[in-house]
Amino acid sequence: MSEHDRDSVTSDEILVAFLDRQLAPEQQRVVAELLEKDEVLVQRLTFLAACHSPVRDAFDALLDEAPTHRMAENFWRAAVRNDYAHTFSRRHMIAAAVSLVALGIGGGIGIDKLLGNRQSGDEDGWRIAVAHYMSLYSTLTLANLLIEPAMLDAQIASVSQALGMPVERKDVTLPGLEFKRVQLLQFKSKPLAQFTYLDEQFEPLALCVFANSSGAALPQFEQRHGMNIVFWSTALHSFLVIGHASPEKLGMLAEQLREAVPV
Repeated sequence: MSEHDRDSVTSDEILVAFLDRQLAPEQQRVVAELLEKDEVLVQRLTFLAACHSPVRDAFDALLDEAPTHRMAENFWRAAVRNDYAHTFSRRHMIAAAVSLVALGIGGGIGIDKLLGNRQSGDEDGWRIAVAHYMSLYSTLTLANLLIEPAMLDAQIASVSQALGMPVERKDVTLPGLEFKRVQLLQFKSKPLAQFTYLDEQFEPLALCVFANSSGAALPQFEQRHGMNIVFWSTALHSFLVIGHASPEKLGMLAEQLREAVPV
């Protein structure tokens, strides 16, 4: 399978469809075979399962009885050990991911707990989750994504409505960056939007908007997973820009976004 073919069947959209069992049988088989060989792909699938909770309502009664806290804690503890490749086989990791999805852990616990951030509040917990997700991206994750402008506008309109924040494509089109896609995720049951780009060095870069804020704050800088982050907030929303670009570059992008999306 060529890299292009592989990317086409491992996009986030395809993985979500795989979780919902909405793929054609042949596609379902191909994705399952790739999961047998690729731990990073399994991590992406697990994260998407946590963000995407179509089975939540169906499993509410089961969640009341399931030891989900202990399961998620044990899964994460095994997955993040430095030597997990030796003690936590591909098949075990896949089984754990599928179990988490089946029990609706994404909706019952929240992605912050699945990612090991049980002590983090909304203020930095959502940034930790975003940084972990972005650390799984590579250039190939985005390079072959081709979305028509009309579809991109429709995605932005849908995300804007979910966030309760008026935004158009021109507001989030950034200089020197190739706008690739928009995704609507969630953190602690609140909308979290990701606007994804490739920068001048063809590295992934993202603007994320979280529909929660503890109050307006000026831009601040931090580093997570080897990436630079600039984050700020308004009265109603929290924002961040994350990527491998320099803090100066991210700061310039943040200033443009603060002017374009001031709410």
